[in-house]
Amino acid sequence: MRKILRYAFLFAMTMCGTAAMAADVFGGVGKGWGDEGCNRVYTLAPNKTITLDFVVNTRAADPWFGWITMAKAGDAEYFFMQPTGYAVTEAGWGNDAKTTAAPAGSWYKCNFVIHDDATWATKLTGAHVVLTISRVGKEIRYLADIRPTVSDDVWGQYFVMDNCGDGTQDVALTFGADQAELALNSAEITDSEEPAVMGKLVGEIDNSTLFAGRSEDYTLAPESSLTINFINYSCKAANWYNWIFEAQKEDKYLDLRCDNFGWGAYWDGANCKVENYDWNTFKYDMDGALVKLVATRTGTTLTVEATQTTKAGKVMTETYTVTNDDFASGDIAVRMLTEGCHIDIVPELPTAIKTAKTVAADGIRYNLAGQKVGAGYKGVVIENGKKIVVK
Repeated sequence: MRKILRYAFLFAMTMCGTAAMAADVFGGVGKGWGDEGCNRVYTLAPNKTITLDFVVNTRAADPWFGWITMAKAGDAEYFFMQPTGYAVTEAGWGNDAKTTAAPAGSWYKCNFVIHDDATWATKLTGAHVVLTISRVGKEIRYLADIRPTVSDDVWGQYFVMDNCGDGTQDVALTFGADQAELALNSAEITDSEEPAVMGKLVGEIDNSTLFAGRSEDYTLAPESSLTINFINYSCKAANWYNWIFEAQKEDKYLDLRCDNFGWGAYWDGANCKVENYDWNTFKYDMDGALVKLVATRTGTTLTVEATQTTKAGKVMTETYTVTNDDFASGDIAVRMLTEGCHIDIVPELPTAIKTAKTVAADGIRYNLAGQKVGAGYKGVVIENGKKIVVK
C-alpha cells in the first residue's frame, strides 16, 4: 500500500489533469508485439506529447521482453525501442542505448538508462510505468519512469532522437506488448512545451548534455561570497541528472552534485548535509526548481549552500563545508556544470516559471515572457526552443 500511495502522488504531480479510465489489458506471454491484439497505435502530431500509464502484469524471463515503442512517419521508421534501451534505428540493429555516448551511425543525441541488468527481468514483473514521448520540432524525446513493486528501486530511461523528418509530419506511434501482458491505465495526448530561457543557458535545452555543459568561470576571492541564481531543469531519468557545482584551486577540485554526492580533492561525504529531501520524488522536485547557491570563503573554510524551491513551493537545502589550508589565500575558480539537465542562470530568481510552446520550423517566435512576437521584433527571442538574438 505504501508503494501505491507513493506512486499515486508522483503520478498526480507529473500528469495533472489526466482522466482516469478502465485498464486496457492486452498482449500475453507467448505473443509477440506484431501479433493480433498486442499493440495500440496512436497519431502523434507535431509538438504533441503522449503519456502512457501502464502496468507490466506478466513477462517472459528474457530481459528484452516487455513493452515496445515504434515511431514512423510514412515509410520512414524513426526508431523501434525495447524496454532495456536496445533499439533499431535507421542505422539498423546494434544501437545499444545503454552506452553513455551516441553509438556510431546512430542519431541519438543522448542515452540515459538507469537500471540493474541482472535483476531487470525479475523486477519488471508487476512494475508501474509512466512512458512520456514528446515531439519537439524535429526531435522525439522518450522518458520512462519505472517503479518495480518488489523493491524500492526507481528506474529511469531518457533518449533524444533528432532529425526525425522536418517536424511537420504526423508520426504513427505503436505501443505494443512483446511476450508480456500490459494493463494500460491511460493514454493522454497534450501539447509539448519547453521553458523559456530567461538568462544564460548552460547545457542543451533538451537535456541531452553528457557532462559537457559548463558555465564561464566565476572568481571567488578570499573572505568573500558568490551567489549564483538559476532554474534547474532535468531529464528526470535519475536523481543525479541535475546541476553540479565546481570549485577549482590550481589543480585541485571540488565537484558537488545536488543529490548529496561529490568528488575531487576537496570532497568529503561526511561534510555534506541535506534537509527536506524525499528521494522518492527528488528527480521530479528538481525539475523547474529555483536554486539560490551561495559559496563563501572564511579563513581556510569554503561553505556552499544551495536553497532549492520546487514548483510546488517545497524548500530543500544542501550544505557542504570543507576546511583546507589551500583556501587561506588566492582566488578560486567557480563554475556550474550540467549532465542530463540544463540550467538557466538569472540575475534574480523569478516568482514563477514561464513556458514557451515549442513550434515547428515555421518562423514563429516568442519573447522571454513566452509571448508570441512578429517578424519585426528585435532582441532576445525563443525559436524552436532555442534562444537567439534578432538585431
